[in-house]
Parts: sequence; C-alpha cells; structure tokens
Amino acid sequence: VKSAIVLPTVVILLISATFSTALSTADVAPTLAVSNLPSDKPVEDWMDALTWMKNNLPEGEPVAAWWSYSYWIIEVGGKPTLADSSLLEPERAAMVAAIMLSNEDEAAHMLEEEFQTEYVLIFVTTRRSPQLGFHLPLGLGDEGKWGWFAHAASKVKPEITVENVDKNGDGVPDVNTLLGKTFFYAIGFLSEKDFQSFEVVYVSPSHYKLSEEEFTAQVIILKVKS
Repeated sequence: VKSAIVLPTVVILLISATFSTALSTADVAPTLAVSNLPSDKPVEDWMDALTWMKNNLPEGEPVAAWWSYSYWIIEVGGKPTLADSSLLEPERAAMVAAIMLSNEDEAAHMLEEEFQTEYVLIFVTTRRSPQLGFHLPLGLGDEGKWGWFAHAASKVKPEITVENVDKNGDGVPDVNTLLGKTFFYAIGFLSEKDFQSFEVVYVSPSHYKLSEEEFTAQVIILKVKS
C-alpha cells in the first residue's frame, strides 16, 4: 500500500511505462550539459547541484548515489562516492541500491553504521502530462533504473526484489521505500514534510517550477536527520 497516496488508474498506467526504460538507461551515464533531458539547450540542474555539493557538503563526506554519476560527483562536485563507475567493488554498488530501496529508518541506519555518512543523492526526471496537467516520471533518471537497483540490491539483501518493493505493480517502488518516496516528492505528490528520517538539503530549482516546465531534471540530496 502506498501510504495515503491513491493514484487514479490512468496515472498508474502512465507511471508504469517508465519501468520499460530501465534496460536502456541503467548503464548509460547521463549527459551533463543537458542533465540527460531530450533538449538542445543547456539544462543547468546537474551543474547547479554539483556546485552546491562542492560548496556545502563537509570535506571528504561520501555521498551515496548510483555509480553512473560518480565521475561527476568526484571530479566536479569534489566529493567521494560510496560506489564508482569502475565497479571494482560491486558489493558497494549493491549496498547503495539496498539503501535506496529500503524504508527510511533502515536506509538511515545502513548509511550511518556501515558507511559513516549521512548523504544520499537521487536523480529524477519528469515530464508534465498534457492530459493530466501534472508531472509523471520520465524514465531518464533513477526512476528508469530502479529495476537494476533491485537486481543489484538482491545480491546483499535477497528480500529486495522488484515484486517486493513494487507490491501493487504500478512500475515504481512503493512509497515506503526511500527511492519511491523521493519519486513521489519529485512529481509533487509529496512534500519535504513527508520524510521522517531524512531531510531534503538540496533540490534542483526546477522542482519548484513543475507548473511551468514541460520537463524537469531534479537532483535531490537527502541527509539523515540528527
């Protein structure tokens, strides 16, 4: 059950379409200049986020993020990551995936106890539905890769499977997972107040322009609450 969120059938069908993009996007690093959006103009979301990280996160503080963003985070954002694109330590990538597909309390515990860090970065792309008038996951960010997250996470936590984290089969992780909750936050169905164990310390400015923008590329950085 997705907490108090009840989505109309048409919304569920549209959201589920993003799951089909997982195979085509999971191993492709997004293009920095356009933040992985289908745009011929610069999209500043990732550069803004990396600049914020460089200037605001503690020196040497690792960030939990999917491995395909690691080069940007390390080289541009100036921060280490828990998993990098070399995948020389695949179990660390699997643990990052497990963190994201766990509930908030478990995710916070894993971050602090196993990695001694507090920060998670999640990347979500959205597009406004002309039929419905609000944004839905587009599938070019982590919302298009989470099936691979589940596959990786199952190596260290066998109970994490696509079926177990998407119990109603709508194509996105359930809202009781950290990743699922962040997806619903990105499309405007949840607010920052809906996070219990984490706080949103950074979100791309485009998050606040959902009513204006056709597409958004939202970099969302969460911190474990003190």
